[in-house]
Amino acid sequence: MARTTIRQALLEVSRQWLQQAADGHMAIETVDLYIQISERFDCFADAHGVHRMDDVTGQLTDRFVDAPGRDRRDRRDNITLVPKDSTRRQRRSALASLFAHARAST
Repeated sequence: MARTTIRQALLEVSRQWLQQAADGHMAIETVDLYIQISERFDCFADAHGVHRMDDVTGQLTDRFVDAPGRDRRDRRDNITLVPKDSTRRQRRSALASLFAHARAST
């Protein structure tokens, strides 16, 4: 991952996830969710001045996992200050997959 931007890694890993879905190894719904979460992480990292994969710290990923978000089931788009455990698990899982696939492709 040497000096690879988060965006570059996301594009490459997204292709891998889509191929896994096409091969029947991953559900397309999971791919969609992981891409959405990874795109949000890219924006979050950018807002914190982090643009490269090798500059991402455990502290940054923890802050992302615990970050407030929107309750998408609520039509008013209420902000959820503390994400539900399921949201936190999805975020952790998506980031773990993003980093594992990015490391494997370098």
